[in-house]
Amino acid sequence: MKLRIALMLSLLASLVSVFALATWLARYALLNPVFYQRWLRESDFVSRASAALAVDLPRQIPAELWSPWVSRDPETLRALFDAALATVDVESAAMRLGPAWIAWSLGEAPPPERLTPTVEQYLTGAQGELLRDWLWRALPSCAEADTRYCIPVDPGAHSAVGQLQQAWWRDYVTELVALFDQAETGLFAAWPESPSWVRRVWYAPLLALALALIAALLVPGRKRWVCISVPLLTAGLIVGVTGLLAMLDAFLPPDIRALLGRPFSAATVELFAVSWRALLHVLGPTFLVGGILALAFGLPWLVLIFEGWPARLFAVVGVLAALWGVAQLYPLSVFAPLPSLRPALSIGATPTPWPTFTSTPTLTPTPYYWPVAAGTPVPTPGGAFATNARLLGCYQTAPEPVLALDAVSGEVRTLQSATTSRHSFPALALMNRAANALPPAVFALSHSAGQVAVAQERDLYVYAFPSWARVLRSRVSTFSRIQTMAFVDGGAQLVLGLENGYLWVVKPETGGLLWLLPASESPVTALATHASPPRVLSGAADGVVRLWDLTAGTELAVLEGHSAPVRFITFAPQGDYALSVDEGGQWVLWNLTQGVKVRQRHPALDGALSALLWEDNLILGGTTAGDLLFADANLTMQRLRVTDEAVTALALDASGAAFIGSAGGKICVWGVLDLP
Repeated sequence: MKLRIALMLSLLASLVSVFALATWLARYALLNPVFYQRWLRESDFVSRASAALAVDLPRQIPAELWSPWVSRDPETLRALFDAALATVDVESAAMRLGPAWIAWSLGEAPPPERLTPTVEQYLTGAQGELLRDWLWRALPSCAEADTRYCIPVDPGAHSAVGQLQQAWWRDYVTELVALFDQAETGLFAAWPESPSWVRRVWYAPLLALALALIAALLVPGRKRWVCISVPLLTAGLIVGVTGLLAMLDAFLPPDIRALLGRPFSAATVELFAVSWRALLHVLGPTFLVGGILALAFGLPWLVLIFEGWPARLFAVVGVLAALWGVAQLYPLSVFAPLPSLRPALSIGATPTPWPTFTSTPTLTPTPYYWPVAAGTPVPTPGGAFATNARLLGCYQTAPEPVLALDAVSGEVRTLQSATTSRHSFPALALMNRAANALPPAVFALSHSAGQVAVAQERDLYVYAFPSWARVLRSRVSTFSRIQTMAFVDGGAQLVLGLENGYLWVVKPETGGLLWLLPASESPVTALATHASPPRVLSGAADGVVRLWDLTAGTELAVLEGHSAPVRFITFAPQGDYALSVDEGGQWVLWNLTQGVKVRQRHPALDGALSALLWEDNLILGGTTAGDLLFADANLTMQRLRVTDEAVTALALDASGAAFIGSAGGKICVWGVLDLP
């Protein structure tokens, strides 16, 4: 009789243990600020919500109720929402408010702080200025539309435009904040009070332990330990398998229409499905970690039933294996902290009046208005150069280093340390700005500026540029730290230079490995790629440069001529020559067809080389002292001081304009050559 009662109590303890373990893990996740950040990043919720709103709002709101100063075009609206819904700000708010709302819903804390003051501060701060500026640029001309919201016909009336902008924006923000406050007040009033039994759920582990102990007292001898081990093993097995299935997308999202009995738009259904999968992808590893830990705790009790060293050895091996499994899954779980959020940075671009400039000699000399930092004097042409280099203007989106930039399809796309932005060219008006998903310490920007790859230690991430929507869905981890990266063949391949001297060549969309090339025993320190034929140059810490054929995955040449680590490499446009620069300041020109050194120089520079570019017949370089270098194939050099800060990025436009990014975040445009 006692054995039957003990069996029933053990079975009941197992069921309660499963419920308790799953509940506590879910509760821990929901009260953990990192959970919300991981969930937002896993689902790309901000980017997807922007796209959904841009498509859905024009369909849901009739044209007669639509504001006359906002376009109904989805692409224009997407740019507006991308600017308004800054990823860093949304993540920060979710991490702060999510746990507070959950604790209040469970009856464990007082009502959370109201969100209205944060929204008001957001709209009246730097991000609000960005939105105001964006909306104002979207207004029609008063010559075409007789409405209150239009741009004066005379673009020189800067002060009037600025005053009208400010007054209009203050009225709009006041109305919007009042509506938000009303909606938030209604939500607080309508939120149901948490049932009292919810707070008793957290005592389930104590109930399971009590049932297991009573069962153990009813069983004689060594068998009593089964009553304690079985609930732990059962809970660990069921919860762990559930977590594994969640990670593998075994649980399809339910139909939200049938679930809530309400009609929803297609975009809402899609967002729900994405959010569901992201929720399971975040909770899955956490459940699996919790299940493995429960198994690790249950094994020693089970071994107490047996005697002898084989049983003890089995217990030790089992516990070590479980702990190893936890260590492997820890970086994927909510238990693992993420890097702290970077604060949203202020915008450096500004108020009217804006200085007037003329474009390069090869463009139509039309006046353009370029945003610059407040107080910046009107630029004037400078520099006595045969190439007639002259300053055309500068602008600044954020006070942070410019890491890379490119001018493509009538746009200037800029990657900075914390933000990404797009400007229309040649007006250089800001189109949109987004916070970087990851700090790009090691990065690569595709030639068309359509993708950006970012590495953190051994992990690779690929995002669409500049929206930071994830392109690479599965995480790629190399077996050594990623030192440098470069896109090749129009973005179809991505080359990773590793610390152990290997080159990984992968597909950016899938992470599939194309080639694994043993480049050197020294760390790879520099890469350059050429699209046709697809080739890559790798420079190593031992000073050796190697040429690779990416069609066959073979080494074509070993170029020796440096006595210091190679820091910069660039192909000539035709791919038959290359230029490499080492840490000691030695410049070497290579003939790749013959695999020989053509010439070398050690130019005297103010500061070290910080950027290198070879396009057409012109080699451009930038230095940490702020000089722009002009070099030809003979490595004959001229220099021009273009900034008081380090030059960190270079790009050359087809019109002959050079875009120069600096460590302080300023981007200056120079007319460096007159292209035919």
